[in-house]
Amino acid sequence: MKLNKLIPASLALLSLTVSLAEMSHADDVMTRATPTKKQMMRDCIRKHESSDVNLSKLELDRICKDEIKQEKVTGKPPPPVDSPQQ
Repeated sequence: MKLNKLIPASLALLSLTVSLAEMSHADDVMTRATPTKKQMMRDCIRKHESSDVNLSKLELDRICKDEIKQEKVTGKPPPPVDSPQQ
């Protein structure tokens, strides 16, 4: 008798555990797919630093904040940074 009651409860607990694990995995995938604002700033600053243009840290921060804000508004990334003509 006890075994008959134990099996359905065990299956319900297993099902709940699997469901929670799947939801947790889905949350992890969503957070990794979307970069944080901090990561977007780092990427933008690296992009501008590699373009051989001498800008101060303050100028880079302002430019990158503007680019990130514009990207959120339009949904399009800014055009690539061109290297200066030599």
